[in-house]
Amino acid sequence: KSLADEVGRAAGGDDAKRKEKQSAMVAALFNLRNDAGEKVELLAKIIDLADVSAVSPGQPKGVAVLADLLESNVLKSTMKLWGETTTNTELRSLYKSVTKAMERVLAKLSKDDQEDKTIALKIKKTEERKQTYMLHFLETYTDESSLDSDANTYAQEAATGAIRDPINLFSTQRGILGLPAISALQKSQPDLYDLLKIFVSGKLQDYRDFTNMPDKMAVFSAYNLSEDDCTKNMSLLSLVSLAGEHEEIPYSEIASTLSVEEDDVEKWVIAAVASGLMEAKMDQLSKVVIVERCAVRQFGTKEWSALKIRLEKYKTNVKGVLDALEKSSALTEG
Repeated sequence: KSLADEVGRAAGGDDAKRKEKQSAMVAALFNLRNDAGEKVELLAKIIDLADVSAVSPGQPKGVAVLADLLESNVLKSTMKLWGETTTNTELRSLYKSVTKAMERVLAKLSKDDQEDKTIALKIKKTEERKQTYMLHFLETYTDESSLDSDANTYAQEAATGAIRDPINLFSTQRGILGLPAISALQKSQPDLYDLLKIFVSGKLQDYRDFTNMPDKMAVFSAYNLSEDDCTKNMSLLSLVSLAGEHEEIPYSEIASTLSVEEDDVEKWVIAAVASGLMEAKMDQLSKVVIVERCAVRQFGTKEWSALKIRLEKYKTNVKGVLDALEKSSALTEG
């Protein structure tokens, strides 16, 4: 039995008092221990025992210390201070506890007024934190031989989450196809995997080809995915891919790529900019979108070649400026 479980059994009394005693004892023990593995184990127990309000994201900093600690970057930085002696099994236990805690928060929030913007924001942040920790959980499976039933369950849910919202956690989810547990879905859930692959690296036409196959359509109802939302997100991702290939994009090309009228192009560009995936300006007279920055959906040989061309162009431009300055300086001195 684990140290945390032994502490739990040591606390007597009725359920409410027992839980309160457990929390206090585990927290005290957590502060006394120095071993990284034990601290991870005890933290998982603290999360399991915590009230929903203590772990709910979206609160002002300092209001809920445990919720602040569970910010992914904060927790990972804190664990580094404890040392590098944690095992994948210990990490799985911790990440599963955080995931379950987020499910408790979502269950409570689902009973609140869904029209309240504050509640909607908390739901969004909680779903994002849950998705992040499911991915952390899957990262602990380093090869196919280590996969178990939990890996398969979490892989299906994480894949569904990445399809349902590929925008807000874009950077976090970009490497999802490289996880062994996700790769295993090619055999166990091939339709789900194929759809996920399109959302990671495909374009709108790939998505439409997928939805035009009758045997693939069942995946939407099976995983409670909205076709309308998926189409909208896939359109935004396709626009981002297009922006990654060109510095200037004619309205006509965007309209063709997204299968929309030219009059609707600006609406899609504004949506893509608002998502944070790209920065661009629109020349309405020339009907051209000037790309200033965009997220990279994948980075392979094609992307390296494009980067090389841009760097060579930048090198040429800089050389031109330096040559002009040198000539100007020579004329001034003469």
